Order: sequence, then structure tokens, then C-alpha cells
Amino acid sequence: MRDKDYPDRACTIAMLRRFLNGTAYDVLQYPFGQIINKSGYDGAYTAQNIPMSQRRPSVISTLCNTVVDDSVSFLFGEGRFPQIDIDDEKTQEIVNDIVNRTCLPDTMIELAHDGSVGSAALLIQVINSKIYYKSLHTEFLTPVFDKKNPNLLVKLTQKYKCKGSDLMAQGYKIEKPDFDYWIVTEWDENNETYYLPYLPDDLKKADFKPKIDKDLTIEHGLGFVPVLWIRNLSGGDFIDGQSTFKKAITTNIQLDYQLSQCARGLTYSQEPLLFYKNPDSIVGGDISPGTGQILHGGEGSDAKMIEINGDACRASIEYQKVLRDVALENIHGNRSTAERGINARSGKALELLHHPVMLLASRLRISYGEFGLVEVVKMIIKILKLREIKFENIVINKGSIKEDVTISLRWPNWFDDSSDDKHKEALTLGELKNAGILSQETAVYSIAEKYGIDDVKEEVNKINAEQKKFIDDTQPKVQEIFKS
Repeated sequence: MRDKDYPDRACTIAMLRRFLNGTAYDVLQYPFGQIINKSGYDGAYTAQNIPMSQRRPSVISTLCNTVVDDSVSFLFGEGRFPQIDIDDEKTQEIVNDIVNRTCLPDTMIELAHDGSVGSAALLIQVINSKIYYKSLHTEFLTPVFDKKNPNLLVKLTQKYKCKGSDLMAQGYKIEKPDFDYWIVTEWDENNETYYLPYLPDDLKKADFKPKIDKDLTIEHGLGFVPVLWIRNLSGGDFIDGQSTFKKAITTNIQLDYQLSQCARGLTYSQEPLLFYKNPDSIVGGDISPGTGQILHGGEGSDAKMIEINGDACRASIEYQKVLRDVALENIHGNRSTAERGINARSGKALELLHHPVMLLASRLRISYGEFGLVEVVKMIIKILKLREIKFENIVINKGSIKEDVTISLRWPNWFDDSSDDKHKEALTLGELKNAGILSQETAVYSIAEKYGIDDVKEEVNKINAEQKKFIDDTQPKVQEIFKS
């Protein structure tokens, strides 16, 4: 049931999140196996058939969540988090150290998963000289952007309802524990403001103004809203982007009901319904199901097992495969199987096999990487210029941080190269360099991520030094050979 106190946008995102979490069917009252609803009293029952659409599926595929997990794994999963390059060496060293110590890659995975509904919001807090991250659900958020810079937040409001009894357990003084209360928090350029809970009806009062919770409200004084707002995919509106899985929802629902029907058919075939014909049991032309487990037939009665064959089940299974492929195709999901990938040996072959999900992940790289992660790094640098940050007795020196820097991301390959791939790449780079088409530094940069090279310039200097040493060591020997 929709709460009219929430805006349309909040209800849409909340519905998408229920499909993402696999709880979309919880609102349906009847289990899938219950096809008849009996109501009445004093032994007088009325049987009413329950439509399939009003019953909860017994098999839930969670296909939407699977596609999101696959795409996020290709985006920020193990070995796929980008290398952060900053044109100031000292700043890059400090930022990368903080990224590792604060587990930012894990936070970005959570953020991209939560944001698959259409938008994501990352809150950055400094508590006791340490940096913390928190992914906020955007259905409860209302952003206000700078008119001159549509990507810059100037204010963010979080507003959601909470039961009064739950607030009492948190120490609030609540007069009506059975009622819902609004919980409101605001972030602006200098403050994080919390308000005391209030009833929805209080907003109808002309002179009502929420009271600030002075115990929780803090002044962060950062000079910017410490929240990063990310639109998931292009194609949405001004506030939210396009959902990763929305186009597959209707097909996914059909798939869940087909799976449930197939499961019900298999169960039924193991215990088919026993139907007996007795003229005495027919009243007013209706046949009602019996109330007991023992059936009695009178004179002239007949009984038979109502069975089904396996043709319908086989047809349903084939249809389910079609539904699954259609749903995955609509949202660029991974349709590869073990059979299809058995001959995939090289990294390039694996890329062709997983092309759809790679296409989706490449779009997410723009939202959560080139914009999202870069903006997070900028916020971290601003925080380091204003706050003292400590990690295990290590204090970050503010003077060693440079704020006016250029930040770029170096993404790894989708799949690790095989030995044959590496050999061919080495030959190609060598030929390009010897032909004067490619410089030594560019060649090293192209393979830096694969071989764990953090500083390309330093690696080039080492190569040149080794080559010079080799020439210096071999040149006297060559001269001696010619003299002799």
C-alpha cells in the first residue's frame, strides 16, 4: 500500500529496491499453494478461488539482483578497482594510502549496488580524526543542486517515517508510541542538522516548526555538502538516473510465476487429487472440496485420480529459458554458461563471451568511476586540507597535500591475459617501440596495471639505467674482441 505522504519518486525507488532485495512479493497475503480461500463461521463456509496474481510465488529467481551483482563485480570487484593517478606524487601516495586504509573499494561496491535502483548517495564523515563512509538510500533523500553547477549539492534532506515505539527504544520521549513519526536530517555546507521526531499531522499546523535536536546536530565546517550524489545510468531525469534492472521486472515476474507453477505441477503429480462422484453430494449444481481426509461415497458413486502428464511441465521449462534470456538481454545481463565458455582460453575470448555485462559495466564506470570515484577523491583531499586525520598513530601532514591537482583513473583489463596473450603483447609493444611509433614510457604505462607498476616514470628510469649499465659492461669486451 502506497504512503501518500511520500513523493512519487520515493515510491518508485522503494518499489525497485524491493525487487532488488527479493521482497516485492511480501505484500501478497496468500501463499502460492493456496488456491481456495474459505471464509465463514459455525460450519457454514464459502469457498472462493484466489487468482494467481494475488498469490506469492513459491520460487523467486532474484534475477534482477544477480545482474546487479555481476555488473558491480565487473565494475569494482577483485582486481578491477582502478588505479588512482594524481599529477602530484606526494598527494597520490597519501590518497592511495587513505583509500586502502578506509576500505573505499568495498564502500564503492555497496554504493553501486544500492544505486542500481536509479541513484546513489555517499556520505563522508570525519569522526575522531578518522574518515568514515555511509551509503544512503535515496528514496528518503531530497537533493538541492547549485543552479550554476547541476552536479554540486548545496543541500540534502533525509526524511522518513519511524514507529514511535522504536523511537522510545532509542531514548526519545514519545507521547504516542503506536503512531508514525517523521525523522528528518539536513546537510548543508557547514552543518549536519538533526530534528526531533514529530507527527505527520503536526505539519498541518500553521505555526509548526520542527525543533532541532541539539544533542545530535554538529557543525562540520567543511565548506561543502559532504555527500556525493550519483545518477546510476544515463536516461533518467534530473535527480535520478536509469535503473540497471527496471526493464527486466515484468519478465522476471512472469518467470517467477512460471517457476512456481512448474514446482506446483511436480508436487501435484506426486499426490494427485482424488475426485469422487456422488449425486447426493451435489447441492445446487456446485461441487465443493471436502473438509476431511476420509471420503465416503454413496450408492452410484464413482472415484478417480485427476492426474496430469509431463508435456505441460516440459513446455513450461522451455518457456522459462526464453523468459530468462529475454530478461537478461533487456538489461545486458550475463548470458554465458559453463558450456559456452569451455573453449574460452584467452582474455580476449572471455571478453567476447561476457560482452553484454561488460557493456553495462563500462557505462557504470562513467557514473561511479570517472565521476563518482574522482569526486570522492576530491572530497578526501579537501578534508585533508581542513582536518587532521590519524591512522594507527600516523598523522597526515596537511602541508604535504596539494589541492589543485589533476585526478585520473587507470582501469585494468576485464580479464587477466593468458601467457600467450602476454607474449603477443610484448612482441607488439617491442615492434612499435623499435619502429619509433611508441615511446618507452607509453609502452610501460599500457602494461603498468598488469604487472603492478605504481610509478611509470620511475620504472622507465630503471629500464634506462639497466640498459646503460648493460652497454657500459659489454662495450669494453666488444672492443677487446675487435682489437684481437
